[in-house]
Parts: sequence; C-alpha cells; structure tokens
Amino acid sequence: GTYELNENPKYRDYFKDFHDIHPELLTVIAGDAGRNKLIVDAVASLPPSSSVLLFACSVEHAIALSLMLLRTGISSTAITGATRPSTRRAAIERFRRKEIKVITNFGVLTTGFDAPAIDTVIVARPTASSVLYEQMIGRGMRGPEFGGTERCLIIDVEDNLRFQGQMAARRHRDIWLNS
Repeated sequence: GTYELNENPKYRDYFKDFHDIHPELLTVIAGDAGRNKLIVDAVASLPPSSSVLLFACSVEHAIALSLMLLRTGISSTAITGATRPSTRRAAIERFRRKEIKVITNFGVLTTGFDAPAIDTVIVARPTASSVLYEQMIGRGMRGPEFGGTERCLIIDVEDNLRFQGQMAARRHRDIWLNS
C-alpha cells in the first residue's frame, strides 16, 4: 500500500522531531510478504560470488530475511545489537572468506564495520535521513584504495512511502543528482 506520513499525526510528528520514519511504520513495511519475496528474489538473482550487506527495517526483519535466504539455499546470517561480539567477529570473518554471501542487519553495521570487499548493498529499509542513507551505502563504496571493490551495486527498495506527496526514496536521488 501507499504510506503517507502526513496522514498519521504520530508518524508526522516523529518525522518532524527525528527527520526519519517512525519505527512502527518500519515494522508494518517489514511485514509485507510480497516486498520480502522481492528482496529475496533480488539476492537470488545476484552472482553466487557476491558479498551482500543488507539493511533491514528492524531486528526482526533482519532475522526473518536471513532465515528466508537460508531456506532458499543462500548462505546468510543476521547481525543485531544483541549478537555477542565473538559471534559477530566470527560471522564477519566467514563473510570475508565468502563462506557467507549475505549479512542482514538493522542499525548495527552502518559505521565501524570493516569488511571492505562488499560488492552489493541492499537498502531494504526506507529512511528519510540522508546521513543514515549515506552511511549504509558507504559500506560498499570504499573502493580499491581502501581494500574495497572496483564496483558496488546499490539496490534500493523504493517503497510507496510518501511525505508531503513526494516519495521518500526520491529525496535521496535528488541529493545524489544535485551534489
């Protein structure tokens, strides 16, 4: 469906205060089975050697997407704020060695994450924050000088999420095109 942030005072006020999308709305979006199938299908269409970092709508969404990927035969793990540091390090090391194709997460791998060989970033969570958006896609845009890949595919799930009539995803596109 279409999600108009101005229609719900709680969503509108949260946006005004925090310049981002209310967590409750992210939960609603994360529960969209058709949307989740499209995300899994997008990952399945990537080359087997891809190293994918996926940003989900919530912790539960990160875990659910990882499980959906595993069920389709795609190696995946979810990293959350509750993931023990030793478990997190081991998962990232397995990702670096290409034993895991996809790491899903919510809010924990936007900064300070050192696995520069990411060749695909999937932004499966809408955000109105340009800073957060840049942090997410920046995980895959380090370039060869910093141990990164020559090219990085950015897959941005363009939801039918609107603020004052404008699609939220378009806000980022306008920023990139005008900078």
